[in-house]
Amino acid sequence: RMRIRATTITNWDRKEYVIPNKEFITGRVLNWTLTDKTNRIVIHVGIAYGANVEQAKDRLLQICRDHPLVLEDPPPLVTLEGFGDNTLNLVVRTYLPDLTHRLSVTDELHTAFEADFREHGIEIAFPQRDLHIRSVDESVWKQMASGPPPA
Repeated sequence: RMRIRATTITNWDRKEYVIPNKEFITGRVLNWTLTDKTNRIVIHVGIAYGANVEQAKDRLLQICRDHPLVLEDPPPLVTLEGFGDNTLNLVVRTYLPDLTHRLSVTDELHTAFEADFREHGIEIAFPQRDLHIRSVDESVWKQMASGPPPA
């Protein structure tokens, strides 16, 4: 609602923001649908080191292309954008015709990515650490080699 001194905006979480009208004149305003309702979804997907990157990219693209609400133009794009501590970082960019189904499509794509990767043996990475033991008393090694102590 626009009033003389301020405008009230309700976000997707049903929170209301009261913004002085001065902000609309002197500040920057982002309007996702001013001239075009098309909007982009960006999804980050981390795959395990050693996974086949090209296969993962192809699978992600195919899932996007198969979704009925994902636009063909502009086409979906999947890029390898970094080497994380635990993952090869892929980014999926795909477009929808409007904001109406943004959250449901995001959920559907995430769900489809996980199921497809599981089916094709592509591992979604998780944090892991390698432990390097530099010096251990020899008696500890012998104990470990002989198995667990009797109960």
